[in-house]
Amino acid sequence: FGELLSVPVEVALGPDDLARAIERAKRKDQILIDTAGRSPRDSTAIGQLQALVAATGECEVMLVAAATTRAVDSSDILEAYAGLPWSRLILTKLDETRVFGELFNYVVRSGRPIACVTTGQSVPEHLESLDVAGILRSVLHG
Repeated sequence: FGELLSVPVEVALGPDDLARAIERAKRKDQILIDTAGRSPRDSTAIGQLQALVAATGECEVMLVAAATTRAVDSSDILEAYAGLPWSRLILTKLDETRVFGELFNYVVRSGRPIACVTTGQSVPEHLESLDVAGILRSVLHG
């Protein structure tokens, strides 16, 4: 993704590497940190993610989840990541579903807003703000 966005990329294998990478990039306008996906059922991996977040210092953390996730699974995801200080959601795969109610369930259950959605595989072309009016029309009119 770094090449697609024409931005420098660093690999951090742990909290210390991440803290050093952030220190090197501290004069940049923005630093984007992408972590590997973690199963909400893997408490060890969630703990490792908490250590990485702690190493970032002061930053905004966003939870990325698929819009195609079933309601019972999204509840598990929100419960698993409740210990992390995330402020907004990024919902992916909006182009892969015709049922948008789960987007609102994420917001209601978490009490946090949606930052953006993805509507395809191309970055950054398919990273979009949420068309709330359009989705409400889809939910209400099926």
